[in-house]
Amino acid sequence: MSPPKPITFFKGSFRSPTGNAPLDGSLIDLVSVGYQFIDRPLPTKPVTYQVSDARSVKRYTLVPAEIWEFPIDGKKIKAQRFYKTTSKDDTATFEIWFSQGRNLPIRSLIGLSEQYGATIQVDLKKIPVF
Repeated sequence: MSPPKPITFFKGSFRSPTGNAPLDGSLIDLVSVGYQFIDRPLPTKPVTYQVSDARSVKRYTLVPAEIWEFPIDGKKIKAQRFYKTTSKDDTATFEIWFSQGRNLPIRSLIGLSEQYGATIQVDLKKIPVF
């Protein structure tokens, strides 16, 4: 088995690297995780990804959870919540609600670590037709 490939991170230009990390397997951008299951079955068990936030590579395990209802464009849409497990060493949170049926990302929450204390929330306002 070959050793993990290194991945290098840059800020602003390719002149000054800000860090690097080993990469073993596939890598997905944090924001694109919500689009992995459109028109595909949702996992019934926890699923693990190697994700990048453009500064590092982390392993995120998303756990299937409860179903919520969201009002979108005058309709009530049921969506299943998936959340990232946290630990003492990784306090960042990540949650996605996938609509039942098409599995569109209805809501995404990206919680930065306790160091920053901020959460980014993105809500779908209208179901796209495609």
